[in-house]
Amino acid sequence: MKKQLLYITITAGLLTTACKKSELDLNPYNRIPTTQAFNTESDVALAVNGMYYGLRGSSVPSSPNAYWVSGTWNILADALADNLIINQAGRLTLKTYGEWRYQGNNTYELFTDGYTMTRRANAILENIGKFPASTFKDNATGEALALRAMVYFDMVRVYSKTYSNANNTDLAPPYVT
Repeated sequence: MKKQLLYITITAGLLTTACKKSELDLNPYNRIPTTQAFNTESDVALAVNGMYYGLRGSSVPSSPNAYWVSGTWNILADALADNLIINQAGRLTLKTYGEWRYQGNNTYELFTDGYTMTRRANAILENIGKFPASTFKDNATGEALALRAMVYFDMVRVYSKTYSNANNTDLAPPYVT
């Protein structure tokens, strides 16, 4: 009994004095602060590549179907508008959209992916002012503005009414700058 009590006391003492509180405060292993991310032109070039990476597919690994430039986004508006004939002998990938039965949990992360790319573009635009006027700065700014506009346009096509059917009280995805 005394031996067990001694082990418990030693273990408790080690656990309470094993490390300092400052050792527990860890930065995320896969991110760096924005103040460190945009210090050189190569940092900005990497950020631009990362911004474009969002076009390849979903930011969420569990939703592999959200290919912005080669899949769902290109034909989703047509499926919603009944301009797309869904082959009943096929995979029926967009059947829930064509029948207007989709919900927030089965929209292929369209909203999330759009705002992920928008945030990446905005980070470039927020930090590009550190650099002197140059072709590189103009190109990075133009690419970020163009991608943000394209993504927002696609989101509005899916989540809003058309220009001719909408009025000033209809909702649309917020434009985040």
